[in-house]
Amino acid sequence: MNKILVRLRPVLSNTSLGSRSGSLVSRIILKNTASTRPLSIMYNHKPKISKVSSMILESRRYYGFKRINVTSPFLVGVLKFFRGTLRGFMIFYFASLAIISGAVATVSYYLNQYEKIPLIFTGPSTGESVSLTLKVLLKMALFNELLTKRLDIANEYLMVFLRHINRSHGLKFDKDSEKLEEYLNNEEILQKGKNWYNLYTDVLLRLAIIKGQMGNIDDAKPFLEKAKSFIDFVNDKDIDVGNRNLRNKGLRLLAKIYERENQIEKTHSPQAIESLYFDSLITLFEQYPEVMTSANIKTYDQMLVLNEEVSKILSRDLYNTINELAAHYSKNNETKTAFKIFLNNLIFLQKNKDALTGPSIPSVASLLDGYFQNQNDTIVPFKIGAGDIPLLKFHLAELLWSFGNHEAAINWTKESFIESFNYSKQDKNCAILSKLSIETLKKMYLKLNKKGKYDKKIERCENLSEEIYLPTYSSGTKMIVDNMR
Repeated sequence: MNKILVRLRPVLSNTSLGSRSGSLVSRIILKNTASTRPLSIMYNHKPKISKVSSMILESRRYYGFKRINVTSPFLVGVLKFFRGTLRGFMIFYFASLAIISGAVATVSYYLNQYEKIPLIFTGPSTGESVSLTLKVLLKMALFNELLTKRLDIANEYLMVFLRHINRSHGLKFDKDSEKLEEYLNNEEILQKGKNWYNLYTDVLLRLAIIKGQMGNIDDAKPFLEKAKSFIDFVNDKDIDVGNRNLRNKGLRLLAKIYERENQIEKTHSPQAIESLYFDSLITLFEQYPEVMTSANIKTYDQMLVLNEEVSKILSRDLYNTINELAAHYSKNNETKTAFKIFLNNLIFLQKNKDALTGPSIPSVASLLDGYFQNQNDTIVPFKIGAGDIPLLKFHLAELLWSFGNHEAAINWTKESFIESFNYSKQDKNCAILSKLSIETLKKMYLKLNKKGKYDKKIERCENLSEEIYLPTYSSGTKMIVDNMR
């Protein structure tokens, strides 16, 4: 037998409630648990009602909402469906809001480990501040550059950042151009305060580096020259500015651009380019005066020697700077100096190979490669890459050939090719280096080929060259190739 549930609920009749003798109708709703159809039994009684209760009941009667009992199974089903849908939507909405908020907070915290960006920057002289809009633009640029690897989107966020500054200062800009027509003058930037000009300089450098990575070398140059102009301006006033890792990368990129332009027309002296490389070296070494003292570094040339003391602060930026400067010497007839640097680096890497071998799967820190570190002297330790030793052997082989030691040059070129070819499918730089090595080896055999002595070896080099898959060729790839030559 099914149980009967009884719920007593007082409701109003149509009788006026203005008097104490007004009737009250109580409804007993009987619900058979086996059925969805409610049963109602009406009965009358006359309880005493005070004036206060009468006023409350009257207020509810005329100003409240009436209860509507739905008895149709179809309508009951429809209401239950909409109630469930609404409940599900609200749960989804608040859960999504919580997840998005958590994600934004997590990403913000993560990025702040490498580039602390205050909410508001206030200059001590003018009181002018960088708005929250600019902070968000910079955060989004960092997010796309570091996490999603969308350099094109990061580039656009940084361009919008600089256009916004130009707009707020009445300077010209073209929203469809990858360049700025005007920049703030150095004195005006300085007057805005330390936090502001540090941020502005870092954005210029970061944007130029991203453009360089995308292969847009010509677009990167004006941003680098503006950043260098301001850095030189404040250095004359003994003021340090900007992120040192960005400054190092920016100065090296500018040196490579000048070297690239010299291939077309000699517009930059070798000494000017050398100065850029040394400035980038000093930018890194100045952070560690105790190492300069312990390593007894008193001249620029001593900064180029890798040893046990220097290895304490060795980062990928420092290592690349030394090698790029040696390559610059090699291109400008200072071959003995270049050979000495390359050979010392090779001996150092081979001697410390086990200690400097990184994980097979790079960590987040190694992927960042010191790029967005703050100025708290944090070092991402140097790890030997698959192409580091083969590249040194390639440079040494070219120098040995120029010295007339052809046999040794051929042997080192072979080693460079074999070691880089083994990783050519996993590493873009190794693919490019293996292609250069085998093509260089072919040229060496062609120059020595007398009476068909090396015909088979030349044919073998051609076959091997065809087996190497190169990444999509771009201006960025060309810069890698130029740096390896």
